[in-house]
Parts: sequence; C-alpha cells; structure tokens
Amino acid sequence: MQGFYEAVQRADLNQCIWSVTVIEGIGAGQKALWCNGQFLWKSEGGFFSQDQHAIEAVLKGEEGCANSLKPEGSVIPFGECSLYCEQLRKEAYLVICGGTVDILLELLQERVDSQK
Repeated sequence: MQGFYEAVQRADLNQCIWSVTVIEGIGAGQKALWCNGQFLWKSEGGFFSQDQHAIEAVLKGEEGCANSLKPEGSVIPFGECSLYCEQLRKEAYLVICGGTVDILLELLQERVDSQK
C-alpha cells in the first residue's frame, strides 16, 4: 500500500486523477491510480493487469459501458466485481462508506438537533 501513497504524492493533482479500488469480488482490496486514459500505478496481484482493455473501457466510459463517474465517488460494476472510483483533488473530502460511522453521525446530528 505504501507504493500507492507514494504515487499519489508524485501525482499532479491539477490533472484528473482517479483512485480505483476493487471493493468486491476477486482482487478485493487492490488499488490503482488512473489518469488521462492510463494507469499511473496499480497494485501487485494482477487484477488491473487482467483484461486491462475492458477495465480501461469502463473507466473511460466508452460506448456500451454504463459508466458515470462522479468526482465524490462512484461504485462501478465490473463483471462479478465492484470498483470504487473517486477523483483525487487538492481539497479534502470525507467519504463515509456505511457501517458504524454513519450511525455515529446520525446520533451526533440528533444530539445537535435536540440542543437547538
């Protein structure tokens, strides 16, 4: 994983750079950096090397691919896998992916609302 963060440090965040993570299926946990139609960096393990043309077509949103990447984050189905893609930017954004964090935020919101 250290290689991913080193690649992010080297990347020019003025360009449109995407962090792509396999979140479900074969290769879960593998990551890649995508910019201007090519991979800047990808995890060892082979997921992003296998069927690279199909992965690139999904990320590019080529014809026939139901793809609408949103800068704040998108889950893209890819065969029996799912990819989470988010645009890297200089501004910080918080992305909450469910679980106990969203429950805690709801409780915090309820407490804040009750004190009004």
